Amino acid sequence: MKQLGTILPTRESLAQADAHVDAVKKADEKIGASIPGAVRRVEQGQVRFYVSPNKFATVRQGKIKWFELRDDGYFWPVK
Repeated sequence: MKQLGTILPTRESLAQADAHVDAVKKADEKIGASIPGAVRRVEQGQVRFYVSPNKFATVRQGKIKWFELRDDGYFWPVK
């Protein structure tokens, strides 16, 4: 009789998950680096691509989100 297996992660599944996360991060970095005039900075544990002192973008899963720092906080979406 064949065993059903386990719901716990295996060494192989953890390695596959790590490889996927690394590939997504690498793709996001490539997209961020392609933003004209952007300077990459890590702030508050987040990778940001600044185009001015108060306007920056983040890249998550291939999508760019723009933010702007104003006197009363961060705002998005910004174009």
